[in-house]
Amino acid sequence: MKNLLFTLALLVSFVSFGQTAEEYIDMGRTAKENGDYYVAINNYTKALQTKPSSSEYEMAIWGRGHSKVQLGDFSGALKDLSELPDDEWDWICYYKGLCKFNLEDYYGAVGDYSNAIKLNSEFDIAFKSRGDSKEQIGDLVGACNDWKKAVKLGYQDASKLVTEKCN
Repeated sequence: MKNLLFTLALLVSFVSFGQTAEEYIDMGRTAKENGDYYVAINNYTKALQTKPSSSEYEMAIWGRGHSKVQLGDFSGALKDLSELPDDEWDWICYYKGLCKFNLEDYYGAVGDYSNAIKLNSEFDIAFKSRGDSKEQIGDLVGACNDWKKAVKLGYQDASKLVTEKCN
């Protein structure tokens, strides 16, 4: 019996040591899709420990950062997301803005949402979120302009804000 347990433990350790960054990223993605963000973070972290390629590194950092956002760990998420190039992907900018908004860095959030909008001029939720940030810094005119743009682009949840605060 002891030999069987030893053999089984040895096999499990060999299997776990042989996984690639891509396999860990796939496991992280599956866990994230199932809402198991702690398991996702663990798998993405393991992927990062395997000396991944640059594209695998970016996928693992993105997955880990996004999972941390889902758990409300905005500081940890921002640390991860800040390692990614934000001049290529609007969602990185958006989530950095979301983290900063939740950390009450409203000026920083406006900047990140603006970067997301530069990359995607029809990013309706970025307009809505930038409007929320502008409201927090006292720029109600700018907030109303952004909320109206969000509504025009199809984000109807912003229409209530326009009705309540912009007339």
